[in-house]
Amino acid sequence: MPNPFWIDAAPFRAHLTHVCAGTGLPWPVVALHARLPLGLARQLLDTRPGRQVHRIAPEFGRQVIAIDEASLRELRTASRPPGASRRAARRLVGRGLPPVALARYLHVSLGELGALLSGTTREVPAVLELQLRSLVALSEEGGQAPARQPLRAA
Repeated sequence: MPNPFWIDAAPFRAHLTHVCAGTGLPWPVVALHARLPLGLARQLLDTRPGRQVHRIAPEFGRQVIAIDEASLRELRTASRPPGASRRAARRLVGRGLPPVALARYLHVSLGELGALLSGTTREVPAVLELQLRSLVALSEEGGQAPARQPLRAA
């Protein structure tokens, strides 16, 4: 019997889809920014027959509806110290991801990625940190990286 306190997932699926499309950011980046479990976001967006989530817990619904495009756009201009990004990039390259592929996915030059990996970068965009964190999280859970999407101007 379904939990009577759970709520319909459709409006939250629509909101998450809209925010991802409106910002050009992959769903894992949006989910991490909103502190949503990646598994929940993946299931919420999965529209394959028999796989679609129909109901979610109210607290997750509140987290999804609180996501706004403006805060996500700010990630492109906000800077962070490079430590976490450097560790994530090194972990991904150490696991066999070619630097060329990583740079292409992140929309950075190979030189910029090299500077991050070598430790000469003083700061990174917040969106880059979330992209790297999402790739690490997906690789650790055996998930697929989101398809490469063109980034839109903020």
